[in-house]
Amino acid sequence: MMPRHLAANTTAIPDRVARSEVRAALEACLQRLPQRERDVVLLRSYAGESWASVAASLGLPSAEAARKLHARTRGRLAQMLRERPA
Repeated sequence: MMPRHLAANTTAIPDRVARSEVRAALEACLQRLPQRERDVVLLRSYAGESWASVAASLGLPSAEAARKLHARTRGRLAQMLRERPA
């Protein structure tokens, strides 16, 4: 019988591989986006910047404009991920 700590690590491997594959696919899709769309995702979702800060960094007129751009871009990323080859 396999020790419990080894069994736990073994079952976690497929999860780590799946997360790694999703991360790689997301990064590839991000690279295909126009710079401004990539930046809005990176600033908000990765760096955790406030909407006002994102707007200022991207030269957008308001935090609401940044939020809308982010929402559209996330939708576009989701579509790109769905359409990627398996």
